[in-house]
Amino acid sequence: MSKANKSDAEAVVTSKNVKKKMVEFYIESLSQNKIPWNQGWQAERHFNAVMQRNYHGTNYLLLQYVSMIKGYTDPRWCTVNQANSQGWKVKPKPSGVKAKGEIYGVPIQYWMPYEKDEKGKVKKWLSWDAYNAIKADQENTIPVDVKSRTFYVFNAQEIEGIPPYEGPKHSPKIEPSPFIDHLIEQMHVEYLESGDKAYYKPDEDIVVIPPKDSFFSEYDYHSTRLHELCHATGHSNRLGREISNEFGSKDYAREELNAEIASSFLSLDIGLPVSEEHIKNHAAYIQSWIEILEKEPQELFQAIKSADDIEKYALEMGEWEKFKEKAKSEELEIDETIPFTESPFDKLVARIDRFMEDVDWYEYQDQNGMPVSNLEIVVEDLQDGGHAIQEYIQELSEEDALTPEQEQEAEMILLDLDRLQKEKDLEKE
Repeated sequence: MSKANKSDAEAVVTSKNVKKKMVEFYIESLSQNKIPWNQGWQAERHFNAVMQRNYHGTNYLLLQYVSMIKGYTDPRWCTVNQANSQGWKVKPKPSGVKAKGEIYGVPIQYWMPYEKDEKGKVKKWLSWDAYNAIKADQENTIPVDVKSRTFYVFNAQEIEGIPPYEGPKHSPKIEPSPFIDHLIEQMHVEYLESGDKAYYKPDEDIVVIPPKDSFFSEYDYHSTRLHELCHATGHSNRLGREISNEFGSKDYAREELNAEIASSFLSLDIGLPVSEEHIKNHAAYIQSWIEILEKEPQELFQAIKSADDIEKYALEMGEWEKFKEKAKSEELEIDETIPFTESPFDKLVARIDRFMEDVDWYEYQDQNGMPVSNLEIVVEDLQDGGHAIQEYIQELSEEDALTPEQEQEAEMILLDLDRLQKEKDLEKE
């Protein structure tokens, strides 16, 4: 192979070198004063098209990187088996991609628990609940362990038959301040707004940031709070990382990298955008991060692993799911107070469409076998009296397939359908 051909081959991103190429891209971005893990923060988080679950940690950033180099705009991914289970089909690898050895399926990894046989090999895979129950039982003698498994996932743009991507599901806006305040309380960390510097002091377990009115924007204020709270998760009473490092040292820069990636994950979770001031606040660490990644590329993935642990801890400790449920409930209450006399048909269509998405009513076909969106079906049925929607909701109720919140929303939809029908009857008279 000539030097030119060898150089071209080395430039290609393959399934074997994708992590190495991702580190190189991160180093290049940092050298240009760009924070690579924050690029594309406004996009929806990549998720599994069948399980409807978000990817996290290294898997998430790896898929974000591959999407960038391949030009993917669809955040959905799944394995070949998952695609087949839905009647979809992963397209054959294009000849050009195959000839170059270019990446097509992306290798993602999960740690999975299993029961060992007499030779220490996998006897059967376990759920995490089963694994934790076995480990908690002191009298249990079943040998268990965990190991990493690799799965290859393919982007929805490479899958035939998958329904078109309709964009992010509607989610109510949640103000970040109450969540961050609650997280501070739940972590039992001392918190003070004073002075002109932001820092976490491990020996006193205290987070200090400047007063709110000294920040350029509310976003800078909240992102700074999140960043310092990420450092505080390293205290021995929490996740127990080594955080008593000398300023300017490589270990100090490593902890900054942990907190920076973690806070970017959390910002994505709670809908907090990155401000232009963000890069200035981390300029002092960029060269140290470049040096660390150039000498020890694996440090990036260790930092991502730590960031993933921090993210999970903060969301659980801050009870983020409760804030989401509360916001959703309040939004439903607001919907119910809107006067029905103004655009009743359009409001009902939007309400039913949200409900259908919530109960996973995804794909329908017309009489010719062509996919039809939920919205088209809702509009068509309402114009015909809404009988099919009524029957579907009643069927879900009879099968006890709805949560209490969904049951309440279903009842409101049925009332609205009845009201709409009465208005139509009056118009006929």
